[in-house]
Amino acid sequence: MCVHILLKVSLEMFDFGGGKAANLILNGALSEGKCASSWLFCGDELDDVTEVAKKFAMAINCVNKIKPCYSCEHCEEFLFGSYVDYEQLNTNEQINKNSFTVEQARSLISRAHSKPIKGLKLIFLICGVDSLHLSCSNVFLKILEELPRNVVFILTAKNNFSVLPTILSRCKIVNVTGLGKKKCLEILIKQFNHLSKKQIDEAVHFGGGFLFKSRKFLENALFQQGLQIANAMLSAYLQKDELQFVCLVAKIGADISLIEVVFGCFCTLLHDRLLNKINFVDDLAEIKRVFECFEWARSAILRNCNLKFVLIKLSCDIFVN
Repeated sequence: MCVHILLKVSLEMFDFGGGKAANLILNGALSEGKCASSWLFCGDELDDVTEVAKKFAMAINCVNKIKPCYSCEHCEEFLFGSYVDYEQLNTNEQINKNSFTVEQARSLISRAHSKPIKGLKLIFLICGVDSLHLSCSNVFLKILEELPRNVVFILTAKNNFSVLPTILSRCKIVNVTGLGKKKCLEILIKQFNHLSKKQIDEAVHFGGGFLFKSRKFLENALFQQGLQIANAMLSAYLQKDELQFVCLVAKIGADISLIEVVFGCFCTLLHDRLLNKINFVDDLAEIKRVFECFEWARSAILRNCNLKFVLIKLSCDIFVN
């Protein structure tokens, strides 16, 4: 990309919320009018990855100079969920190893050969391609090899290591990163001016500098309750009080929203405590073991396992001698 185009993009850049590198790639593609037919958005925080991908999907058919504009007919219908030239398949609803079949993939391919009705492009957002069966991945590969000119496929994944290399080679890859805690704080203070700075600080900290994850904490009415439970769980862990730890997990109940908050806060609190005060554990091997428990739990959640079960198993695994 030449210096002139880089300067133009930097002056007219829409902030997609996925980091500087992602912003430059996405705005560059839109300003040049040469949007690739297949994209792969990757990142550790799937909420942020999906939100950035959706904003880009909205921008593709936007008719104004700064895309997306949120005001043209295309953007408004997209925001209301009624845009005829856009289809999204969500990880937790359709695309997982148990439910998304080859027949569904082929049906999607059939719809992809339709023509757009309102916009220049027919857009498909496919979330969680790293969770697909190999057979489904091969079907997707076929459509990516022969994409119609008026179709854009946007794929998302936690990382690109689990995606078929042949799919990777046909996609423009966008790595979604956090904006950083300082930038997130600036944005969220303006958006949540009815909340105290302390509340926003906490959400940004537990959101790890990821904008949409931090916003999700602020929008969750159970955040403060979940933070209190997570702090109590941390205290029980540090005191090696297994009974108290399990009782706290049971106290969460079956509320999925509360479980999500407690799990996220507990992992962050424990991570901070072990890094800052390493003497709370016996040795480095113990630290490694505990974090392996966390990694298993994170992986289980990504596979759409029951969060209640995940937390109970995590509590049992942590206290194994």
